[in-house]
Amino acid sequence: MRRSVVRRLAVAALTVAALGGCSSSTENKEPKVTLTTSGAVSVAQGGNATVIVFIERQNFDKTVSLSVEGAPQGITVLMSPTQAGTNVTSGTLFISATGNADPGAVTLTVKATADGIPDQTITVNVTVTVTGNFSLGLVSSNVTVAQGGGGVVTVLIPRTGSNAGNVSLAATGLPAGITATFSASPTTAASASMTLSATTGVAPGTYSVTITGTSPGLSNQPTTLSVVVIPAPATANVSIAFCADDLPVWFAYQNEGFPWQQVSAAGATFAFAATQKVGVAFAFSVGPNTQTDIFYLGRAELSAFNDRDCSGPKSFTGTVGGLSTGQSARVVMGVTAASASSFTPTFTLSAVNARALDLVATRGTVTSTANGDFLTPDRMIIRRGLNLASGSAIPALDFAVAEAFAPAVNNLTISGLETADEVFLTNTLWTGTSTFGLAHSAELPSSGPVSLNSAPSAQLQAGDLHELSIEASQSSQSLVVGRQYVEYFGAPTDRSAPMGPQLSVPLVTSASSVPYSRMRGQLASQPEYNTSVEFGFLQDGPSGGDRVVLLGASAAFLGGTPTTWDVTIPDFGGVSGLNNAWMLAPNLTTIYFAQANSGRTDLLFGALPAQGDVVRIAFRVALTNTIQMARMRSLVKPTRASGRKLPRFVELPQYLRR
Repeated sequence: MRRSVVRRLAVAALTVAALGGCSSSTENKEPKVTLTTSGAVSVAQGGNATVIVFIERQNFDKTVSLSVEGAPQGITVLMSPTQAGTNVTSGTLFISATGNADPGAVTLTVKATADGIPDQTITVNVTVTVTGNFSLGLVSSNVTVAQGGGGVVTVLIPRTGSNAGNVSLAATGLPAGITATFSASPTTAASASMTLSATTGVAPGTYSVTITGTSPGLSNQPTTLSVVVIPAPATANVSIAFCADDLPVWFAYQNEGFPWQQVSAAGATFAFAATQKVGVAFAFSVGPNTQTDIFYLGRAELSAFNDRDCSGPKSFTGTVGGLSTGQSARVVMGVTAASASSFTPTFTLSAVNARALDLVATRGTVTSTANGDFLTPDRMIIRRGLNLASGSAIPALDFAVAEAFAPAVNNLTISGLETADEVFLTNTLWTGTSTFGLAHSAELPSSGPVSLNSAPSAQLQAGDLHELSIEASQSSQSLVVGRQYVEYFGAPTDRSAPMGPQLSVPLVTSASSVPYSRMRGQLASQPEYNTSVEFGFLQDGPSGGDRVVLLGASAAFLGGTPTTWDVTIPDFGGVSGLNNAWMLAPNLTTIYFAQANSGRTDLLFGALPAQGDVVRIAFRVALTNTIQMARMRSLVKPTRASGRKLPRFVELPQYLRR
C-alpha cells in the first residue's frame, strides 16, 4: 500500500518535471521578426502617400535593416528608418509619384534583413491614379506646304487639374509624300512642334490631318489641322543691305511653303531668292545685349531695306554766326547732326556719309520741358550737294547774312486729341540727298491753334519733302498708349492732322516654352491701322543686358488685312547658326509693346516717300501680369529728333530703319 502511494507521487513528480521542461525548451525560444503594414494605398500623379510598416519581434533584439524593391520609373520610395534598433517597432514608407508616372497598380516589396534570422518580406499594393486632364490645340489651324518644302506647326497641350502626364502625339490623314515628326513624343510639356516635310511629287490640295494625343489612363484627345499643299512658288532675287558697323550675327529667311533657312553675308549684304510672301529674321548681339527681328512681308516691302542712312567715314568742323544770347542752331548732313550756341559756336559732324549731301542748318529758340528740348526756328540755311574732303572745315554758317532765310509759317489743325494727351510735333525737311534737317519741334497743348514752321517753297528742290509727325501719348505706371500721324508734303500750306483712335487692347500669351519662350500677339484689326502690325518683347538678360525680340507682319504677306492680327515667334529649331540665348527665356520678366500701322509698309523699312503719303501709327506699351509696375520706366529712350522720350520700340518712321 505504501509502495503504491510512493510510486504514484513519483510519477506525478516526473510528469510535472516533464511539463516544466517543455515550457523552457529551445523550440519556443527561436528568434523571429514579422512584418505587417497599414494596408494598400493610392497615390495621385504628382502626389505622395505613406504606409506604416510594423516590426514584431520574438526573442530577437538585434538591429533590423529595412529596404524597398519594385518601384517602377516615375515612382520614388523612401523607407525611414532603414536601420531599426531594438526599441523600434515600426517604420514609414514614403511613396512619391511624378506627374508623368504611369497610372495603375504597383506592387512594392519591403524586406527586413538581420543577422541570425531569415529575410522577411511583405508586399505593399499601390494604385497610381491620374491627375487632371489634357487637351490638344494649335496655334494656327492651317499650314501651307510647298512641293519640296515643309513647315512647322505648334501643337498646344493645355493641362488642367495639375496634369503632367506623358502625352504621345501622332498624325493621321497626311497625303502621300508628306511626313510628320514631333519635337518630343511623348512629352510632359504644354506644347510641341510638328515638322512637316514634303516631296516634290506630293499632290497639291487641301488635306485634313488629325493630330491625336494619348496619355495612359485618359481618353485620347484629337485636333484637326488643315494642310494646304501648293506648287513651289516662283522666286526673285533680293538683297538686304545693312550698315557695315551694324551687321546681324545671324540671318535667315522663310519662303512661302518652305522651312526657315540661314543665309551668310557677302560683305554687308544678305542675298537670296525670295517668294512673293517671305519671312526674314536677323539677330544682333553686342556685349550682353541682343535683339532679334522677325518680319513677315511682301517681297516688294522687303526690298526697301537699304544702307542709305548708315554712318560714314567723313568728319567736318564748322562755326555758326548770327546767334543771339539764348539762341541755338542745329546743323545736319545726312543723318548726322550737331548743335551750336552763342556760347559755343563751333561744332563737329562725325560719321558723315561719303557722298554728296545737302546741309540744313536751323536757328531758333530752344524751349526745355520735362519731356525734352524743342526748337522753334526763326532762320534756316540750306546748302546743296556738299562733298567735302574728310577733315575739312565747312564754310562758316552765318544766320545774319543773306544766305539765311525765314521759315514759312502756316496753320496746323490737329483733330482727334484727348484731354490727357501729351502732344509733340516734329517737322523734318527730308531733302533729295536724304539729309534730315530739323525745321520745327514743339510740345503742344491738347487743344487750340498751332503754328507750323517749314522750309519755304522758294528754297525747295525736286526730291525735297517735309515729314510732319504729330505724336500724342498718355502714360501711367503700368501703361503707355499713343498715336502718331505722319504726313509727307512739299510746299508748305495750312494743314490738317487727323489723329486716329487708340489702339485696341492686344492679347499677349505664351504659345510655347520650347525651344525658347515663344510669345504670341493678337490684336483686333482697326481700319485706321490696316497695313501692318508689330509686337516687341523685352527681358532683362541673365548677364545684365537687354534681350529684345521684335515680331511683325504686313497685310501684303497675309493676303489682306485680317480680322485679327495674329503672330507668334517661330520655332527656329534646326536652323543653323541660331543661338537660343538670343531669344526670350522662359520664366523671365517680360515687357511687351504692340503697334499697328497704316500707309505704305515699305516706308518703315527704308523706301523713299512720295508727296501725299500718310502713315498712321498706334502703340501700346504694357507690363505682363508677372512683374512690378516700376519696370515700365526702363522702356523709354531719347529719340534722335528732339531728345524727348518715347517708348523704346516706338519711333518715327524715318528712324525705324536705322
